[in-house]
Amino acid sequence: MGGPSAGVQQVWALLDLATIPLGGTFEEQLVPFVAGCASLFHASGASLFLAEGTQGKFRLVAKHGAEVRAPLGATIQAGSGIAGTCIAARKPMVVTEPDRSDLFKDVPRRPEIGSAMVVPIVVPPDECLGVLNLSRGPSEPSFSDEDLFVAWSVVRYLGLALRNVTLLAERNRALAEEERMRAEIEAVLSSLAVGVITLSADGSVEAANPEAVKILGGLEPRGEDPLGQDLLELAREVRSHGRLQRVSRRQQPERIVLLNGAPLPGGGVVVALEDITERERSEREMARMRRLAEMGQMAAAIAHEIRNPLTGICGASQMLLEHGGQIAELAQIIHDEGERLNRLCTDFLDFAKPLRLHRQRCDLRNLVHGVVTIQRARAEQAGVRLVAVLPEEPVHVEVDAPRLSQVLHNLVVNGIQACDPGGVVEVELLPDGFVVRDSGRGMSEETQAMLFTPFFTTKPKGNGLGLSTAKKILDAHGGSIEVESRVGEGTVFTIRLGGEAA
Repeated sequence: MGGPSAGVQQVWALLDLATIPLGGTFEEQLVPFVAGCASLFHASGASLFLAEGTQGKFRLVAKHGAEVRAPLGATIQAGSGIAGTCIAARKPMVVTEPDRSDLFKDVPRRPEIGSAMVVPIVVPPDECLGVLNLSRGPSEPSFSDEDLFVAWSVVRYLGLALRNVTLLAERNRALAEEERMRAEIEAVLSSLAVGVITLSADGSVEAANPEAVKILGGLEPRGEDPLGQDLLELAREVRSHGRLQRVSRRQQPERIVLLNGAPLPGGGVVVALEDITERERSEREMARMRRLAEMGQMAAAIAHEIRNPLTGICGASQMLLEHGGQIAELAQIIHDEGERLNRLCTDFLDFAKPLRLHRQRCDLRNLVHGVVTIQRARAEQAGVRLVAVLPEEPVHVEVDAPRLSQVLHNLVVNGIQACDPGGVVEVELLPDGFVVRDSGRGMSEETQAMLFTPFFTTKPKGNGLGLSTAKKILDAHGGSIEVESRVGEGTVFTIRLGGEAA
């Protein structure tokens, strides 16, 4: 048997062209298809219009032959002209004498065209994707019904290819839009100062933004960590009860995280994590400052009221001292205790006054060295080793040196008193402050919580204003003081002066 005829081979070639997948500009790939159609049907002109939008407009995307005078991009409208009429009718036609047809009576005759074959590209259910126009000159044979049948078959195959291409393009657009939205959501979540984590129905992590990873200390919530326990427990409750909120607290080191959970379709849960540790500290500090202000006003008022009768008591005791004997001894006791009360009143009044700093440039090494030198005798008497850790380079700052020295004296004395014989107190100078460590008895969490409260003291003869005054001095400098302590392991006070020294 012989091979396929040349006509059949051309038809198969056209079908191959119609299956070319999209890559680059699809319209460029249609040019050889249109040229192949012109060759197969011995047409002197060929053009292909494709639908543009849903308004019945069709745009010229490929052409072949000099007879096609319309430029690429030209448009036709469904229902207008020969091609538009075939589009509206959804049927292929061979047109030889358009002026003799009722369908084309309003269409002007073109003398350079003897016959035309117009084949709309229709796909189920009744959508027209475009139209193929083929033309021959007046001296050429007219198109036959057989030509129309072949063209209709080829074009229907092209219609399926175009539909596939359209569906693929729509899918690609949907995927691109989904990817764009996902990227936008990820960018928004990454920029948030709030952690966001999604858990599947079985409790495994599906997604987490960088802030959530930072708060959790990793991608997966750890069951041994209090925050991880609270997060997993909240997720279980959210699946049963819907939206819930919980505060997770950890003591050492202090950390407070607000958890907001909401259910997701399919049994998943999304949880927002907000670290509110600093906010809680600020609120506590503001409340403490308000209490301090109120207590300071009250202390000042009480001190003034006490000082007036104290003056009379001390004056009377001075007169009784002149009588000698037992009366003089009792008068001395009255006088000494009155003077102690008077000094306490002075401390109260000083604490209630707003601080006025006199800042001067100084080298913190000299300040630390001076305090350690003065307190070394006290430390030796208690059997405690006092150590200063100083950098080689100067640490210059603008501070009220006497006030800051008062803070350091207070911390060093407290450290010495907290140590048993053989203990160590260390003062280390930092670029922006200093640290005072002791190996003493340490403090409970309850004591630490009350540490900077005025009049709170654990010492039999203390007035409870030492650390409160130190905190007040550091607040005035724009600095801070923090304490870390464990019972039986000692205490560390860290003082920051509000910025690195220059």
